[in-house]
Amino acid sequence: MSVQVGSAAQPQNAKPDEIARRTANFHPSIWGDQFINYDDSQDMQGQVDELKEVVRREVFTTTAGDLSHQLKLIDAIQRLGVAYHFEREIEEALERVHTTLHDHDSDDDGDLYNVALCFRLLRQHGHNVSCDIFNKFKDENGSFKESLIADMSGMLSF
Repeated sequence: MSVQVGSAAQPQNAKPDEIARRTANFHPSIWGDQFINYDDSQDMQGQVDELKEVVRREVFTTTAGDLSHQLKLIDAIQRLGVAYHFEREIEEALERVHTTLHDHDSDDDGDLYNVALCFRLLRQHGHNVSCDIFNKFKDENGSFKESLIADMSGMLSF
C-alpha cells in the first residue's frame, strides 16, 4: 500500500525560482534623511572645540566681576555634567572667589542663596571656608532670622 504525499500548492503562473511577495506602500518617514546623513568626526570635534572656546570667553571672562552670576554659571555647568571641559577655569574662578571672600570678608552680601552656593562650591573644591559666614543670618538664639522665611531659594539651598 503506497501513500502519496503532495507538496505545497504553488500558483500555477509563478515560476519555481521566483517568490511571490506582497508589497506595501508605506508613507514616507517624518524624519526623512535626518539620521542617514552624518558629519565627519573631525568636523564635529572642531565644532565642539569652537563651542568650548565660546563658553570660556563668555562665562569665565565676561562675568569675572559679578561673583554671584559666575557662581551660578559654575553650578549650572557642573550640574550639566560638562565641568570636566573647564576644570582649570573653574578652579581659577573659585580661587578668585575664595581670595575675595577671605580678604574682604564681604558682609554686604545679604543673600542667603549666594552665600550658601559660594559655601558649597568652595567646600566641594577643597577650599577651607568657615561656617561662620552664616552667622549674619542668625539671631541671638542661634536660629535663623524670621526675615529669611520669604527667601525660599536661600533656605532650600542651605
